[in-house]
Amino acid sequence: MSPLLHIQLLLLLNCTFVSFVGAEQLGSTSAFSHKSPCFLRNSTFSRDIVEGEWKVLPADTNVPKCLKTEGTERSCTKKKNKSITAPRIYEPFRCLLPDFDAHKFLHDALRGRPLYFVGDSVIMQQKTRLECELNGHNGKKYEIKSIRISHLEHFRRNIGRLRRIPDGAIILINVGLHYNQPKKYIEFLNEFEKFCLRKTCTNGTLIWQESSAQHFPGSNNGLFVRRGKCSRGCSQLNRRKLISVDFRNKMANELMLRNNIQILPVWELTQAAHSMHVQYNSKSGICDCTHFCNLPYGVFRAYNRILQAFLLDIL
Repeated sequence: MSPLLHIQLLLLLNCTFVSFVGAEQLGSTSAFSHKSPCFLRNSTFSRDIVEGEWKVLPADTNVPKCLKTEGTERSCTKKKNKSITAPRIYEPFRCLLPDFDAHKFLHDALRGRPLYFVGDSVIMQQKTRLECELNGHNGKKYEIKSIRISHLEHFRRNIGRLRRIPDGAIILINVGLHYNQPKKYIEFLNEFEKFCLRKTCTNGTLIWQESSAQHFPGSNNGLFVRRGKCSRGCSQLNRRKLISVDFRNKMANELMLRNNIQILPVWELTQAAHSMHVQYNSKSGICDCTHFCNLPYGVFRAYNRILQAFLLDIL
């Protein structure tokens, strides 16, 4: 073989090797590059669009502190099983859900629009987490407020407050976790439709947020049965089983779709979050398999990632 041909052959082999290694590295560092965003304009609502899994982050992950959630952070990390409260990030299987970015949320997602959280104590946890995420940004440049509505009587008493929400506001609303029987829940939904959907109860833009999953032991659907202790923790339940018995979201989603109300799909990321409930910080030992530990990397950061992506791509 001539020296020139030998050199050309070596160069060819080297280039092939470099290309192979480069492609392998690219594939490992951009695992989600082939995915489309979870929310596309004019897309059809799908409750399982964000089906995915919780991944534990490295132990040295920087976890910022927030005074508003110091109590729950401290109590949620006292148990021996540290994996319960290890920082976690939610990754959908089939779509791209970017991490929360405070600057992008304020400037590109909200765009100066007031944001109202309307609902029970769980959606108030979400509001608190968002306020923590926005800590350090000029609070005078954005408006985040809340109206507490857990059930029908609250709704009736707060119709006036809903009507006073300014034009252009985003209203994220969920009412459902206090209803454990379909018959009672349909009463609320019927009245909500009558006074807020068929008529206009607010000048803002309504977004209905799905109710989260619950994981109470001794219950075939995870819903609250009776007050008591759960020394073994909240129960992990089969996803298909949870879907089949989830009357709240089935009833509410059908109603919202019928009235052209956008739906924020968050149930999916909570169905596998049985170990992330604040049940682990209950000093009394009484079960709480409804609320979640309000940690920097946990359920409510994922909620706000979904909200951010939704506002960017849909509204």
